[in-house]
Amino acid sequence: AVVSSLTKLNVTGAAYIATYANESAATVSLQKIMTQKYVAMYTQTETWTDYRRTGFPALQPASGNYTGNIIPRRLPYPLSERSYNGANVPGGDVVTGRVWWDK
Repeated sequence: AVVSSLTKLNVTGAAYIATYANESAATVSLQKIMTQKYVAMYTQTETWTDYRRTGFPALQPASGNYTGNIIPRRLPYPLSERSYNGANVPGGDVVTGRVWWDK
């Protein structure tokens, strides 16, 4: 998968391939798979969802960030939802709180 991703992007790097594309069934792990998926899909929303689901890759939040050095676990409800359907929007939800399936 690593070699296919690099080929698709017309990227070459023998050292990178030697380091990250030489896994076997005995050496591959979920952490390695999710880290490479993160690299391949860096700008996609799915990488954040995968991080919340698996905890990989081991990310470090930017210091002094808005969330107090915690990586957000959920998106806030949109203003339109809070304005027009406020009775059904749960209170107390913050971006660092966990969603129901992540508790």
